[in-house]
Amino acid sequence: MFKCPNCKNKSISKWSKFFLGPIRSIKCSQCGCRISIPYKSLYWMILYIIFAFVMLKSIIINQYKILVFILLTTIVIYLFYRFIPLVVKLERKDTEYKVQKRNNLLIGISCFLFTFLSIFIITKNNL
Repeated sequence: MFKCPNCKNKSISKWSKFFLGPIRSIKCSQCGCRISIPYKSLYWMILYIIFAFVMLKSIIINQYKILVFILLTTIVIYLFYRFIPLVVKLERKDTEYKVQKRNNLLIGISCFLFTFLSIFIITKNNL
């Protein structure tokens, strides 16, 4: 169980956190506050996508591709559980909502562009 960032009670299950994303949120069973993970977590996902793409493209033998992918995915899931924090998801009535929404949009666009440009460059250069 994880602590709610609002009420500090252990009310968020591991499975609930696993299915959270920057857009998807859940309600805390204790205080009813919307909980999510920060958009900055997308940067870790970019690194995972690029690293997985490079590893799968650079390894020649098929059996090793599968093993590397499984190992990499296991490590990313562990790091997600261990280091990605839970945050309170602001709602429209909150004063900082517009600032959070703007920052989330900028982070989302930068992640999208960085990921696809990186994959394009890797593919074009045949790394």
